[in-house]
This record gives sequence, structure tokens and C-alpha cells, in this order.
Amino acid sequence: MVSRIVDLSQPLSRRSPRSVDHPEVEFKTLRTFVTHSSQTHTVYTSVHTGTHMDAPSLYFKDGKNIDEIPVGRLFGPGVILDMTRDDWGIITGDDLENARPRVERGDIVMLHTGWHRFYFDDQERYYLKTPGVDKSACDWLVERKVNVVLGEGPAAEHFFMHSTRWRTLRPDVVGKLEFDAARFPQGYFHTALLRNDILIIDQAGGQVDEIVGRRCQIGVMPIMYEGVEAAPVRAFAVVDQ
Repeated sequence: MVSRIVDLSQPLSRRSPRSVDHPEVEFKTLRTFVTHSSQTHTVYTSVHTGTHMDAPSLYFKDGKNIDEIPVGRLFGPGVILDMTRDDWGIITGDDLENARPRVERGDIVMLHTGWHRFYFDDQERYYLKTPGVDKSACDWLVERKVNVVLGEGPAAEHFFMHSTRWRTLRPDVVGKLEFDAARFPQGYFHTALLRNDILIIDQAGGQVDEIVGRRCQIGVMPIMYEGVEAAPVRAFAVVDQ
């Protein structure tokens, strides 16, 4: 059977969106063809910019660092779920329960909201109007014991789960929002999943539109940084033609 590989990653670029307290991505030229007959660069960036993996040590002192994640967890069966949403759209536990293909225990799950298309083109919308999971969906993923969850926005979590820090920065946007705080505990997505050793991929995307609604093999390969909580990832899917 013939298979093809589909890229699920976003470029790491000077234009990549970043959290307000994270530095801009910076590439510097170290060698050039003129001076050395070759070229090399250095890069300065946060490990949470671009497509990246969050490990449990992000929030938990005794949690695994990136280099402690067994390589066997980084490639395996998964699903690309069609969870297309508009501004502040919500993904619930019932949505995940009723989704097809069915999510199985140990799956790598990508939640396709369509938000990856704003990565370069509309960063204000990308950050401030992100759709995503509510508490019921977080709890469902934990109960199903999935392996990894990929999101297309800044994270798969709903914007409402990290709205507190934006109230001062962007009161023109957040001040108008009304929502049930019990459904969106601050930071709940990351803490609930990482506490249960479920890995998180933020800012995925790439060619995902080509394989929405498919069961496939998914790879999420972080750089093996030692002793840190996150690392850039090249994510991909292997699908049957």
C-alpha cells in the first residue's frame, strides 16, 4: 500500500506569532559564502514559539522534561478531527465523544479548528479570538487516556482559559466577553493534560486541511533539549493513499 507524508508544522520565522512576554525570533548570520564558502546561522527564540511540544515539567516540578519523553511516544496511531470553529468557538466533551473517526485510548489527536490559517495572516485574531476546548473536553481527553493533543492556535485550549492576563492588555476585546468561568478554569487545559502525562503540541497546522477526518499515523518529533519543558517540533502524518 502506498503512503504519503503530510506536514503538520508551521514555519519558525521572524514573523511567527509569539506570546507577549516572549522574544521575537531572531536569526543571525555567523558565516557567509563570501567569507567561508558556506553559510551558517544562529537562532534566538523562546522554546514556546512556532510548532512546539509542552512537556509535564512546564507546570510540575517532578514532571518529565523534553529529553525524558520516551521516543516510542512520539509516533503512533492518531486522528485528525474536524472541529472547525469560528471566533471563540467551543469544543465540548460531547463533541469529542461523537467525533468520527472515534478517538481510541493512546491516540495522538489533532483538533482541526481551521485556526492555523491565521498564523501569519491575522495574528490579532489568532491570539485573541481562539476557539478551543472547554473543561468537559479536557476531562474527556484525560479519561480517554490519549497520548498527545495537537492544537492549531496558540494552544488547543479556549481563549477564555487564559483571558485573565489579557484583561489589562486588551480590555477593548476581553472586557466585552461574557462566559461561564466554571467551564473555562484559567490554565486548565495545560495543567489537566500535563498532570496526566498527556503531551501537548501548540501552533500546529501545515497541510492539515488535506487530511481532516482521517485516521493515520502521526509523528511529533521535538528537538532533544536536555532539562527543559518545551522544544520545537516537526509534526507530520503518514496516510494511506
